[in-house]
Order: sequence, then C-alpha cells, then structure tokens
Amino acid sequence: MARAGRIAPACNQVTVVSRTHLPEVRQMLRDPASGSIVLQPRNRDTAAGVFLPLTYVRARDPHATVVIYPSDQFIYPEAKFVDAVESAVEAATRTNRLVLLGVAPESPEVEYGWICPAEKLAVVRGRTVRRVRRFIEKPAQDEAEAEFAAGGLWNTLVLAARLDVLWKLGMRFFPEMIRLFDMLADSIGTADEGYVLDAIYRVMPAHNFSSHLLARAIDDVAVVELRGVLWSDWGKPERIADTLRQVGRTPAFPLELLEEPARAQAGAEQRICAAAMRALPEDTTRRSSMSTQKPSKPEQAGLAGDNQKKPARRTGRVDPTSEQIRQETAGLQLQGGSGPSWFSSENLYARIAEAAYQLYERRGRQTGHELDDWLEAERQVLGSRGKPSGPPASR
Repeated sequence: MARAGRIAPACNQVTVVSRTHLPEVRQMLRDPASGSIVLQPRNRDTAAGVFLPLTYVRARDPHATVVIYPSDQFIYPEAKFVDAVESAVEAATRTNRLVLLGVAPESPEVEYGWICPAEKLAVVRGRTVRRVRRFIEKPAQDEAEAEFAAGGLWNTLVLAARLDVLWKLGMRFFPEMIRLFDMLADSIGTADEGYVLDAIYRVMPAHNFSSHLLARAIDDVAVVELRGVLWSDWGKPERIADTLRQVGRTPAFPLELLEEPARAQAGAEQRICAAAMRALPEDTTRRSSMSTQKPSKPEQAGLAGDNQKKPARRTGRVDPTSEQIRQETAGLQLQGGSGPSWFSSENLYARIAEAAYQLYERRGRQTGHELDDWLEAERQVLGSRGKPSGPPASR
C-alpha cells in the first residue's frame, strides 16, 4: 500500500481483502491512510478479484485510469518501479491498451507466467511499449528455456489501463460476471450494499484474469519492460529466503521451514513474511495489497476524466472507507467473544447466503435473479430468527 501511495494518494486507492484474512488486516482497517478497503466474501479466482475493486472505482469516476497491483511481490529499488508504472499509465492512455510490466528473467523459471513481446508499438518516456505475441502460464521446462533465450519476460501482473477499456473487455469475456457487478454498483452507498455483495458472490462465476481475459485479448494488451530492479513473487517461502540473501540479509525465520512445505502451507508463510519484512532495509516497502487506483497527478498527459465525476444517484458513501469498516469491525473477536454476529462462524450472512443459493438451485441456476433471491432468503431467515444483529437491508 505504501508502494501504491507513491503514485496515487490513499483516497484514490481501493484494496481487496478476503474476509478470511480479517485477523491479519484488522489494524489496516482502522488506519485512514489505508484508503478504501473492500472485504471480498470468498475467493472466486482473479477476475472477480480485479473487477470487484473496479466496480467501486467506476462508481466514483467511470473515466479513471487505474493501476492494479498484486499483493505478494518484492520490488527494489522502488523509485525505478514507480517510474515504470507512470510510463505504463501514460502508455495505457495513449494506446487504449492494457499495459503490463514485464521483468527480464534471471532464469527459465517454470512457476512464473511469461510474456512473449512482439514488435514495437510506441515509445513513452524513453521506454519501448511492445505488442504481446502470447502469454505462457507456468510453462514446461523446454518452453521456459526457449522463451528465456528469445527475450521473453516474467509477467508481474502489474497493469495500467483505462477503466472503460477494462470494463468493455470484461463485458466481452465475462458478461455474466459484469452483470453481477453492475447490480453491486446500483447498491453502493445504500443499506443493501453488504447484502448484495454477499448475494452476488454466492453465484459469482470463477474466471482467471490472466488466462481467461489477457490471453484472449492479445490485441488489446501491451508490455513495458521493468528494468534495473530486483523483483520476486513472494508466493513461496524459499523465494523470500532467496531475496533476502540477494540483498545481503539473513533470514530471521528457521530455515528448516523451507524443507517442510506442508507446514509452510498451514501458516508458516505468514510468519516467514513477517520475519522477512523485519530483515529488509528501512527504506524498502515489502508488500502492497491488491489495489486499483486512479493516478492523481494532473500533469500526467492523457488521464481523461480525472476531474469528471459520475452524477450522484445515491446517498451515503460511494465506497466502503476504512473508517466505515473500522466502525463495523470495532470490538470484533474472531475466536469467541462479542462483535457483529455477521462476522462469526455461525453468522447470519452465511445462513442467508445458503438460503439464497438454494433458491438459485431450485430455479435451475438461472442468473439474473440474485438480488430477489437474496431478499427472499433474508425474509425467510429473519422470519425464523427475528431482527438481525448486522446492518438491516432497506425495503
């Protein structure tokens, strides 16, 4: 988040957090400098994880230019990264394409995604913007070696794009998903917002942003090379240890954890990340949450619509700010204790979601009735239990 803050202020940032990660992010939710936080009800793969925050950005400014950051990457030094992102933003507005950052590979890595660059499209701020020939997700060893020799790039999935371009691609490839997010947009700022969010995620289709959109929209994508930085995807403990060694730091976690993948998957990764952050230089930002944001610098050319706001058609907040969530989660105790019952393991939201899903199944899984199902399920559940302890839905 601090990394994203070097490009856009907190008020222009939206971060997606899984509700299952509430214990780890409680402090972030209380910090106004965190910008807007959206609690994703459940994991429905990466396309939903991208278009959920875009829905909130679009409600504020449908003409925004956005930058999407994955949350588990190490990048150093950050000044060069920021310059590359700003170049990608300008390239996105100039070419009307999704512009990715690609990193020159250090080895023929088979667990990273690869971008295969094509001919030059433009030059922006001294950086070459290239078309993309194809994407390869986790290639076989011989494929990785061939792309390593041919000048392929590791895909960082850091992406800059005009929001309207992204939304049109979403409509082209995921029409059923975008219709659900349009329903959410109509509820933003109303008492129904939380209920609608849960309802749409109960029937949300699972699509992968890379393989189901980027790879199919190859003519709408470009790449800018991220040069002169140390980049690593921190999805595995051994990569964290390797990064620390490259910057001359000693891992602060037991190295035997690297030999026990089952333990790492069960929770050691979080301990390793925390220890790794303490070991890094003071001026290094280690992680940034998955966020979409609108660059705020007026001198950046081509950021059309930065000052054009969507006409107000609702009352209340436009997006769920950290202050609002802080109030909602005040006093929350996830292991017993009090707090809003709709966050507990036996929460009311889960009961309503289950009833709504049953209605959806009885209809033969036909989409387009999600809100009606949710409100009917709410009526059924509340009729048997009385008034909810969570926020009431308006009628």
